[in-house]
Amino acid sequence: MEKNIIDEEKAYPIYKIVVKWVEDGECYKCKGKDKECSVCKDFPEGTRSNGTSMDKMYKEETTIEEVEKEMAKWWEYYKEKNKEKMKNPTDIDIKIEFMGYETWVIEWFAHKTFDVGQTDDEILTSFEKFVTRKEYVNETESKWVDFETPIEGGATGYMREKYCLMGAEDRWRWKADEDGSPPPCRCKHCKEQGIVRIGH
Repeated sequence: MEKNIIDEEKAYPIYKIVVKWVEDGECYKCKGKDKECSVCKDFPEGTRSNGTSMDKMYKEETTIEEVEKEMAKWWEYYKEKNKEKMKNPTDIDIKIEFMGYETWVIEWFAHKTFDVGQTDDEILTSFEKFVTRKEYVNETESKWVDFETPIEGGATGYMREKYCLMGAEDRWRWKADEDGSPPPCRCKHCKEQGIVRIGH
């Protein structure tokens, strides 16, 4: 019997990976003009912080040590791929956190899950259940965050959602790919990765 089941579906381990580094260049926020800028004040002049993050879902049980080894290789690939934009990266910090089990994992304006032979209808039903679960989480666990300084128009803060659905809460956004064809996506790239994807 499967150990990790959510709404009668297999759930997979998910890790959050946050990568930060320092590189040559002016601050994105103040362009080097503000000595007290919250983004760059702790870095030597002429450098700036940068970073990226991702959530990764694994088909099999995976340890943090295994993810660390994978991310060390990924960093070398990422650095080479972005060498024209990323000047002299140093102080690389890779943090990995186990987030728990779920049936879908987020990407940039998309979610994906493993293709284990589901029909399109089964995929859409699964994603609907997932989105509904996360909407409930956001309704019950989101928190208000105050701005340090109220912004123009008088707004004093915002509601930070517990889980970022990145547009998936709008069912009309669901699509297979850039041309807006019906979901899910089963393109050759998805097939090569053994996944199905829903864009939004």
